[in-house]
Amino acid sequence: MHAVPRPNDAPAPRGGLPASWKALAIRHYHERAVRYEERVSRGLLASLRWREREAVLRLADLASPARRTVVDVGCGGGFFARAAKRAGMWVHAVDAAAGMVELVRPDVDLAEVADLETFDPPRRYDLVICCGALEFVASPGEAVARLCRLCAPGGRLVLQVPRESAGGRCYRLQKRFEGLRTVLYRRDALVAEVAAHGLAPAGEAFPLPYNMVVAFDAPGC
Repeated sequence: MHAVPRPNDAPAPRGGLPASWKALAIRHYHERAVRYEERVSRGLLASLRWREREAVLRLADLASPARRTVVDVGCGGGFFARAAKRAGMWVHAVDAAAGMVELVRPDVDLAEVADLETFDPPRRYDLVICCGALEFVASPGEAVARLCRLCAPGGRLVLQVPRESAGGRCYRLQKRFEGLRTVLYRRDALVAEVAAHGLAPAGEAFPLPYNMVVAFDAPGC
């Protein structure tokens, strides 16, 4: 692996993370990839994670006949990518942590190591899922814009992010104990950011005190 710069507190665009903290998060998850799903599938953490995943699956509506292709950006251990594949979809899994991508590669149609903030594939998708990645970006505005552009006409975007709240601030503190920094989001600001790219809110959920899941629909042809 390339050396990761020492984290610092240099300013980042529009409330995002300095580049060195973002790089540290990528390395953190790369190094924990092999045991990631095992760790989040045990004890209390498993119960909390299932509440999050259930909300995402409900809003993603994988059974809809309109959902034929999906990109899971920040796929992590591959839970949503595999669920989409079981639903009969063509699945593209993407993560900046190479270890995560290698885990999911055998189970999807295309797996790719790529940075959310520069990811620009030649195709668009009926469903775009991004869970747990927006909290580690350097430029939230650029990241959200790219996710919006991934949606095909009539497509759906589903985002899971930590929210600005008492619970969110506790979550951010917990991540600091792990050596990470995170970006928190306000619901209204996120909705406005996505709406500026032409997508309309299609549903939301608040599965845990520290996060939210919000779905948006792109206009049809």
